[in-house]
Amino acid sequence: MSAQIESEILEHLKCLPVTEQLKVVESLARQLREDVQLYAGQGAQDTGEKLARAAIALREDYLGDKELTAFSALDREPFVNLRFAGAARGYILKL
Repeated sequence: MSAQIESEILEHLKCLPVTEQLKVVESLARQLREDVQLYAGQGAQDTGEKLARAAIALREDYLGDKELTAFSALDREPFVNLRFAGAARGYILKL
């Protein structure tokens, strides 16, 4: 918004009684909250859509190239955090 338009809006707002000014400010705050919520939701939706498109695009690569999925064989193996395990025994492994 240009400084001139902002200045004109503020001048018009000053001409209103205080109760009307408060109504305008409350209406603007409500609209801003709705816009922020809409924008935040749209961003999450866009991210999900981008991830879905990327997964579809890479699907054939992962199906056809076993090197890309070699470590998925370990998905069901228990995970041991060596730093935590070492600390529990009284020493810390420096990796």
